[in-house]
Amino acid sequence: MLGGVILALSNSYLNANFYQDDFFESVLYEDWVDKIAVNLTEEQPRLAGAFSNEQLVEAIKVVLPISLLQETANSVLNQLRDAPFSPNLIISNEALKKNIRSYFLTHKKIIFYLDLTSLDYLATEVEISLSEIPYVGQKIISLMISNFGFLFKVVIAMLLVPLGLIVVLYRKSFRAGFIRNGIALLLGGGPLVMLTYLVPGQFYDLLLPITTYLFKYGGLLVLAGVFSFFCYGLSLWWERRYSLKIS
Repeated sequence: MLGGVILALSNSYLNANFYQDDFFESVLYEDWVDKIAVNLTEEQPRLAGAFSNEQLVEAIKVVLPISLLQETANSVLNQLRDAPFSPNLIISNEALKKNIRSYFLTHKKIIFYLDLTSLDYLATEVEISLSEIPYVGQKIISLMISNFGFLFKVVIAMLLVPLGLIVVLYRKSFRAGFIRNGIALLLGGGPLVMLTYLVPGQFYDLLLPITTYLFKYGGLLVLAGVFSFFCYGLSLWWERRYSLKIS
C-alpha cells in the first residue's frame, strides 16, 4: 500500500513531466480556470453582469497562462528537491502581477469593475514553511522528485522480497505459499482500489491523477493475488490428476 501511494505521487504532482502532460493542460488547468471564474463572479457580482463566463475564462487564461503554472511547478519541485537545506518554499507572484496589470491597461472596461490599486497589496513572494515536515519526510520527498527510477526499484523490492520470503518459509508446501502470497497481494491492492472511491467530490479533480495511479497499482496487485490463488487451484488439480494416474 505504501509503495503504491509513493509511486502514485511520484508519477503525478511530484513529477515535473506531469505538468507538461495533456491531462494537466486539458483537464486540471481548464477545471481550475473555470473555478476561478466562478469565484470571481461570486465575490464581484457586477462582473457577472458585464462579462460572460467565457470572457472571464479567456481573461484568466491570459493573466494565468498554463506556462506560468508550469514554471511555478518546476520552481517548487526544484526547491523541494533541496528541501532539507531550505526552511521555506518561495513562490513568486511577480509574473502574475505583471500579467494582471498589463491586462488592466489593455482592457480598460474591466477597470470599472475591479480596483487596479488592489495589486499593490498582492505580495511579490509567498513563503510556505516546511519546518513542520520532519527531516526524514523532506528527504523522502526529495528522493521521490529526483530519482523515480531508483524509487520504483525500491517499491518492487518491497513487494517481491516479502513474497519471496513467504515461498521460502513454506518451501515444503508451495500451495501454502501461493495462498499466503495471494492473501498478502489482495490485502495490499484491495485498499488501494477502495481508496479511489472514497475521495470527496470537491477534491475529485484535484486528486484524480493520484487516484488513477492508485487504481492502476492496486488493480495489478489484486490481479496478481487472483493469479496466485489460480496457481493454488492449478496445483491441486495437477496433484489430483497425477494421483489418479498412479492409481
